[in-house]
Amino acid sequence: MGGASCVPYSPVVVGGDTDTPERRRDRQLPGSGSLKRRLSKFSTVRVVNPLVRRLLERGLLPKTHALLETTGRVTGKPRHTPVGNGLRGEKFWIVTEHGWAADYVKNIERNPRVRVKVGRSWHPGIARILPEEDPRERLRKLHRPVNDSLLKAVGTEMLVIALTWKT
Repeated sequence: MGGASCVPYSPVVVGGDTDTPERRRDRQLPGSGSLKRRLSKFSTVRVVNPLVRRLLERGLLPKTHALLETTGRVTGKPRHTPVGNGLRGEKFWIVTEHGWAADYVKNIERNPRVRVKVGRSWHPGIARILPEEDPRERLRKLHRPVNDSLLKAVGTEMLVIALTWKT
């Protein structure tokens, strides 16, 4: 028996709504077991993200990607995570690959103040986790074919996050 399955589920309340097991099942992707999450997380955290992060920090990638800065929940240090560019109007949208298991989601739960670098500009904002939002519908609205195909291929649980700019 794995450690995570022994822990009783307690609903998470974010943005005035409760995240239930039924909602979590609706966001899960095919083949979304713990082995897939571990392999995917290892490859993105150790291989892909470091390279993409360096390119984004230098402004060398096209505006199809952005850099999310959260505050580490343990260290309090800035943490940078490459994400698909979800800037649409006055909001920035993120659809996560690993839902509540993503470290940047845990950081946002602790401290919703974030920054996002799109192109060469940083934008401060407040992040809100939206478990009630349909991630598949959000992906359809964002219409990022390459990013979204990769997210579905390596992801295990999608979760929507909305960022609004601080003024």
